[in-house]
Amino acid sequence: MQSLRNRILVTLAVAAVATVTAVAASAATGPPKSTVRPTITGSLVVGKTLTAHNGGWDGTQPFTFTYQWSRCGSTGTGCVSIPEASQSVQYILTSDDLGHRLRLTVAASNSAGRNTRDSVPTGVVKAAPTNAPVNSTRPAITGSPIEGNTLSGSNGVWNGATPTFTYQWQRCDTSGAGCADILGAKSQTYSPTSLDVGNTLRIVVTASNASGSGSSISHQSSTIRSASSVQVTLNSNVSVVSYGRSATLSGTIAGASAGDTVTIMARPGLNRSLQTVGSTTTDANGSFTKTVLPRMRTVYVARGDGATSDGLAINVRPGIRLSHVAGGSLAVRLTAARSFVGRYVTLQAFVHGRWSTVKRVFLTRRSFGISPTIFSSASFHLSVRHGLKLRAFLTLSQSGPTYTSATSNLVRS
Repeated sequence: MQSLRNRILVTLAVAAVATVTAVAASAATGPPKSTVRPTITGSLVVGKTLTAHNGGWDGTQPFTFTYQWSRCGSTGTGCVSIPEASQSVQYILTSDDLGHRLRLTVAASNSAGRNTRDSVPTGVVKAAPTNAPVNSTRPAITGSPIEGNTLSGSNGVWNGATPTFTYQWQRCDTSGAGCADILGAKSQTYSPTSLDVGNTLRIVVTASNASGSGSSISHQSSTIRSASSVQVTLNSNVSVVSYGRSATLSGTIAGASAGDTVTIMARPGLNRSLQTVGSTTTDANGSFTKTVLPRMRTVYVARGDGATSDGLAINVRPGIRLSHVAGGSLAVRLTAARSFVGRYVTLQAFVHGRWSTVKRVFLTRRSFGISPTIFSSASFHLSVRHGLKLRAFLTLSQSGPTYTSATSNLVRS
């Protein structure tokens, strides 16, 4: 009898334990359920940083948390969501918050669902001490948002006694929310890494003086792109120009922002190295244009956002002028950035419907124009019948590697 009683007690105990375990398991599964309200810590002074705390939650693990800070009236009612950098664990109080209360909404999500819970509104936000730094214009980020490029943060504009500045870069999601400090990124400049690709960045600037300190956060950058995604194209409105004439280069940088810098570089003649000849900026579509003045055959490239275009060659033909001079002679003059003395032009006449060579004219005189222009010329007599159309022609064999063939104007014999 005693043995049977003991077995019954053991069975009841096991059943009780199983029931408690089932209840506990039930409490630990399902959608998120708030058990402790979220809280806010930090100094309620303009320029100071408030920090969100998730509170307690039951439900199926793991949880992910998102945040929304709201600005409320002085009594804690009429709360309105704050845009810009207000969906992260931390929020920096601005002058717009002065005289208001702040409230935090924490959203918890898991595999079974999503729920939110509001914090109790904070106390009323107070002004910073007299002469303490107070931001009036937020910091800004400049530079192309490309992996490996250098971005710079401005200090913004501050009221109060002259401060010193410290910096902290943050990595945020594409909407500029969920920002978190980047370890070691405490300089005024920052070069995005592969971890930043697909995200945006902000910089937190903290200003300090003898009266206190305050912080401000920049607007988010554009989404950081990988270096391999950047492509630069380059085109020209002409492939050949006469000496002294310009060409218009145009191109695009895929995904560039308006105002990104494009550097135009050139390799003129037989030079082996590129040299910078100018710069321009992109428009909202990533397009750019630049007028250049090639003095001889020149290869151009465009560099922007850490990438370089393919080379684009523009050929140059020397200027050739054929004219009559006193005494019935003719004169020919070549204009270029080099001397053609010792080389010749072919004089041609239009006879029986085609151009025929009638004379080689070697260039014998050199004179100088405005640098780098050089004039190469010669005078000569020609015995042909009256009234023929004449021209001077510089062949490729005589133009050399830095120029292309060229034809003069027409004159009558």
